[in-house]
Amino acid sequence: GSSDPLTQIRHAAALGFSGVQDNQAKTRPVEMQRRIGKELAGLGLSMGCIVNGVAADGPLPWGSREAEVRKALRRELRASIATARRLGGRSIVVVSREAPLVPAIFQRTMMMENLRELAPEVADAGMVICLEQVAASRAPGLLLRHIADAHAVVRAVDSPAVKLVFDVFHVQAMDGDLIGNFRRVRDVVEVVQLADSPDRLEPGTGEIHFSNFLRAVRQEGYGGLVELEHNLSQPGAAGEQLALQQLREIDAAI
Repeated sequence: GSSDPLTQIRHAAALGFSGVQDNQAKTRPVEMQRRIGKELAGLGLSMGCIVNGVAADGPLPWGSREAEVRKALRRELRASIATARRLGGRSIVVVSREAPLVPAIFQRTMMMENLRELAPEVADAGMVICLEQVAASRAPGLLLRHIADAHAVVRAVDSPAVKLVFDVFHVQAMDGDLIGNFRRVRDVVEVVQLADSPDRLEPGTGEIHFSNFLRAVRQEGYGGLVELEHNLSQPGAAGEQLALQQLREIDAAI
């Protein structure tokens, strides 16, 4: 019932959530970022993911060899580190625009090089770059489409500051086999994000069996963030209450 982020944080705490996610945190005024961080700390809540590339023209091409682009990557990432520090967070989600006319395999190789160069600065800040593969139907023109491709980049970079977002919506849309794929990449998963398929609505509205998936996640020993990143199937308070009830039922079944 409010657009004020501080009110929303207090509401989330009252509902029993352990943290909040703010994809557009970098676009908020610096003073508001500080107030959000202070509110979270006071309530004992965690700050979830923030998105690195929030420019109006979309994310930068991480697979570029151009010197100016590589400088821009560093500037953008440093701004994300500063934002995450104000918020008390550590997870910075990175996606990459696809460069035209360059085969994807060469772009991924260069992305590895750029990540190796920047990872030490992120590690020194106590933070993690979280690579996310994105379904082609959801956001065309991005480089990482399949969970195996994102996993290969992370393993090649071989840094504790570069890991994966396992977004079940995107994995389901591009690769399926959610439990099998989670087990394959478990060693480098930093964040799990939940949204049902095919419409990216709250869990329980689509084809994904969330209690089975989350039970497998628990059995794998995962203890990191599990974030909700979805729209609601119904508007207003009724839609929110429906989504909360679905979550309670899933939680009880895990």
